[in-house]
Amino acid sequence: MSQNFSIRIPGKCILAGEHSVLRGVPALVLPVNSKFLSLDFTNVESDLELECEGKQQAIWDVLFWGVIEKALTKLSLEKSDLKGHILLKTNLSLGAGMGASASLCVAVAKLFVYWGHLKETHVYDFARSLEDLFHGESSGVDIAVALEAKGIRFTRNQARKTIDMKWRPKLYLSYTGGKGITSECVSQVKEMFEHHFEQAKDIDDKMEAAVLKMEAALAKEESDLARSEFAEAMNQAGDCFKDWGLLGGGLKELQETLNQNGAIATKPTGSGNGGYLLSLWNQEPPKIEGVNYISVL
Repeated sequence: MSQNFSIRIPGKCILAGEHSVLRGVPALVLPVNSKFLSLDFTNVESDLELECEGKQQAIWDVLFWGVIEKALTKLSLEKSDLKGHILLKTNLSLGAGMGASASLCVAVAKLFVYWGHLKETHVYDFARSLEDLFHGESSGVDIAVALEAKGIRFTRNQARKTIDMKWRPKLYLSYTGGKGITSECVSQVKEMFEHHFEQAKDIDDKMEAAVLKMEAALAKEESDLARSEFAEAMNQAGDCFKDWGLLGGGLKELQETLNQNGAIATKPTGSGNGGYLLSLWNQEPPKIEGVNYISVL
């Protein structure tokens, strides 16, 4: 094992299907290549050490070793079995809904494949089990897009499909400044199912309809009708977050600001209660004080 190992994994943006994906509703998800996590491993005959570059270095250090420890336990290995130097670079923010934890779990899983402790065919399931460390229950959608690095239609326990995209909507991500805690948001939706089942089921049905409408709009040739149907689907998916009570963390305020400044549609992406807001425009979005944009496509 004289060669070194490198991997770069993009962030992600869920177009529609959040939360409901845990109960079998499809989700449409795209990679965001400008946001990424990279891992570079160098073979040296010393105990495994980590060097972090980028945002939140101290937190990434703690999370990396936590994921490594879980991987070692699952594979019945000892930390002393691992040698070498790892450089971890990322511009992904944790808790922002762009797949930071999934990117780390996929990178670690791929590293264990390189070390010869894991089969390539087991990477998806292994990485998803590692991600449970962060979310309690991982749907696997973030892991899937991290592995595929292309737009996919993800349905739990089914084969992944590439999104049929005939045109490219003008989609942008803007950060609220708030950090949503995925496990708490997931629990909030699950509690709704326990106490208000019919209402919760209706929201899942509404999200599924939004996913199907959005998918159909993307598969059409670009036209005013296709753009209008995509916007309707995106706003419908956004309404589900309102119904779940997940527009905290600055999302509602940012939605209002962007809508007032010409956005055709807006919705949270990720778990809600903070993180990023996805917006759709007919043209380049206007400059607004305190608002930054990341192009999705």
